[in-house]
Amino acid sequence: MEEPGGTFEETTVLKRNTRSPKLDFVVLPVSDALLKRLKEQLSKSGVFSIGGSLVHVQIEHQGKLIFGAYDNFDPDCVVADSPFNEVFLSSLQKQGIIHGYD
Repeated sequence: MEEPGGTFEETTVLKRNTRSPKLDFVVLPVSDALLKRLKEQLSKSGVFSIGGSLVHVQIEHQGKLIFGAYDNFDPDCVVADSPFNEVFLSSLQKQGIIHGYD
């Protein structure tokens, strides 16, 4: 996916988590247009399943890793830090960005 400001290189905060096999890796700045395109692409069947096209997701904010979902979003492999509180996660769910959370 070509995106202004995007890169295929690791940053000081966002690191590649799988070395072998080497998977695609992209860092994207968040924008309304990007979120719309991601929602279209990520809503396709099989994206989040074992062997799906999305294996790991990380979100950085102000130089700190605040969200990580690894191993096809395995429930035991998801971590979140502030500002990911219940109000924020609830708003993401209402917007249809995520389906749910515990």
